Amino acid sequence: MRYVLGIITKSYVLLLIPFLFAGTILCAQIGLDAAIHKTARLQSEFISAIWSELPLHAGSVAPFFVPLLVYFKNRNRSLLIAQSVLFTLAVVTALKMITSRVDPENSSVTDIYLRSNAFEFGFLENGLISVVEGWPSGHAATNTAMAIAAVVGASPILRLAGGFWVIWVIMATIFGDRGGVHWFSDSMAGVAIGAAIAYAHISLYAKPNPYEPSRD
Repeated sequence: MRYVLGIITKSYVLLLIPFLFAGTILCAQIGLDAAIHKTARLQSEFISAIWSELPLHAGSVAPFFVPLLVYFKNRNRSLLIAQSVLFTLAVVTALKMITSRVDPENSSVTDIYLRSNAFEFGFLENGLISVVEGWPSGHAATNTAMAIAAVVGASPILRLAGGFWVIWVIMATIFGDRGGVHWFSDSMAGVAIGAAIAYAHISLYAKPNPYEPSRD
């Protein structure tokens, strides 16, 4: 419990979430989400698949595979990544369950603007699809948390690679599958939550040489 309260406090997530939700409502109301979705729809299915399928599919497993990959070289780093990702996933999943935002490809609402403004508040009001497609983006959140936790204090090349990966995943969630994955504001909220939680974990781990390989 002390760990959970510590991360919540250090990440300011309880203050961040209302701010991000207000930003999401604004993006939907002014038509920004709908406009970006319309732009994404200009791609052909073939072109969209070529550049977005890899980050969308690999982005589902990378946040859980990377900590395992790092474990044999640096246990402290591996634990930092894993905790950042799992805490982020828990927060994002809870938000998805209670907001049940209609996804961009929902066929029950044909108007894009109305679709981007559709939320079904409650507990899993839109069924399990809420956890897969809703607000905020789990892909954006967990990959951001993973990348930050993985490359902080690392070499410039690794930091560049981590930044490139996160941007690729974010772009894929917004424009991939011809805009059918997430709204723009879903992804931006996910990035903010993932970053806040990752930096909170980094602060928690801050100590002399915290990223040196474990000697256990």
